[in-house]
Amino acid sequence: MAQTSYHDQLTQLLISLGATQHLPTYAWQILVVDYVKIFKKMKPLFEQRLASSAYCNLTEKVNFNFRRYTVQVTVEDGTITSINRVESNEDRTIGLNPLVFVQLLLGHRN
Repeated sequence: MAQTSYHDQLTQLLISLGATQHLPTYAWQILVVDYVKIFKKMKPLFEQRLASSAYCNLTEKVNFNFRRYTVQVTVEDGTITSINRVESNEDRTIGLNPLVFVQLLLGHRN
């Protein structure tokens, strides 16, 4: 259990009113700095899952919009042919919070 490491007047007041001093640990303190790099690293897994799905013959450009930039995954006949960072964020088909997407990507609660 994490404990508050500071003791200012506001914190003491909140504790006296019933706030908890002990916070549960936070399991998802993970920051993905480069989504293109992690997508490329996970490419074999993505292709394996595509192959065993209804999208096994997919030919499409899939855009993952992370607000400031987009990761574009090009899939041709079920095979990922390229993964690129696109500076445009106009396509909001799949709009993602980059800080929360890491939980989805790495299987939190899966």
